[in-house]
Amino acid sequence: MALRGVFGRLWLALSGGAARSGPPLGAVVQDYATVGLTLEKHPVAHVRPALETLGARTAASLREVADGKTIRVAGLVICRQRPQTASGIVFFTVEDETGTANLIVRPQVFEKFRRIARGARFILASGKLEREGEVTHLLVQRLQDVAPLFRGEEVAARSRDFH
Repeated sequence: MALRGVFGRLWLALSGGAARSGPPLGAVVQDYATVGLTLEKHPVAHVRPALETLGARTAASLREVADGKTIRVAGLVICRQRPQTASGIVFFTVEDETGTANLIVRPQVFEKFRRIARGARFILASGKLEREGEVTHLLVQRLQDVAPLFRGEEVAARSRDFH
């Protein structure tokens, strides 16, 4: 019996056996496709150098950014919400290897980047950071689908969408 995926590697690690060989991102992609998570590095960690070239900060680093500063952040979209009481605003949560970031997408920005806003799994968001107390979010001005950074590997991360 062949042990595959995250549970197979967990069993092998706990039992002292050797872990599966192969490309690290490929293993993560396989884990997401089969069980929706991984015990390996977060998928975004595999493309962090490319994201840094694009000027993207990590979610954890947003705590250090001054209110009102224009920044970029990238991550897997884990949630999209459009409450009826929010006047068409859509709230996104994106996740990277360091944590999550909250995005606010106004209706005109959503429409301008509609295809990306509705369906992209891995996005780069640019906008103005807003902070009130412990609450930090990015008021998005631009969205970009950066899934091509995975070089043909499709991370089957599914967002929970309420809109």
